[in-house]
Amino acid sequence: MKVDHMRLFSMLLGLCALLAAPAAQAQNMVCPGRISARMSGEMPEKVTMLLAVKAPGDREIEVDFRRALFAALRRSEFIMGVPPTHLLVWQGNIARPVIGAAPRKTDRALTRDDPLGRELGEIIALPGMPKLDRETVPLPADTARIEGLLQLRELLTGRVIWNAEVSCARSPAAEEPMLISILINAIVPTIGKTVRNKEF
Repeated sequence: MKVDHMRLFSMLLGLCALLAAPAAQAQNMVCPGRISARMSGEMPEKVTMLLAVKAPGDREIEVDFRRALFAALRRSEFIMGVPPTHLLVWQGNIARPVIGAAPRKTDRALTRDDPLGRELGEIIALPGMPKLDRETVPLPADTARIEGLLQLRELLTGRVIWNAEVSCARSPAAEEPMLISILINAIVPTIGKTVRNKEF
């Protein structure tokens, strides 16, 4: 019996797509959001990075986010190590806010006037950076807004060469590992690029 390998291969691809669709849709429902970013300097060919992650509220989640981001950058062939040439900074909230607790500064919408992480310097959205089109409809009471700013800086001069703003609406059922994966998969492919309200 002669087997049509091309037809079999096409059928397998179709089956994989059908199986992957519900998983991708479920992943997007965990924290659907947007990212805007802008280049503000030249991106060198050789960039060796250090990470600075500041996520108030849960030290364990902050460590997990740093490790996952480091691994994703390595997989995307960014050079991580010493001596570094650039610093990649994340500042924002990741953890679910405690029910009934007063909102922290990082639980509010980040603006161009919010100074974040003074020990890391003033982390703010740069002038002229594309703004996120945030929903005007209030989020349900059990939905948390996850927001952050990222910057890639020259280590010697402190000059920002890439700046990004990230926001997503965390569903009540979202677990931290999946949430971290969603954010990192949105962040890493955009490093060194200008994007306007790209959905994820």
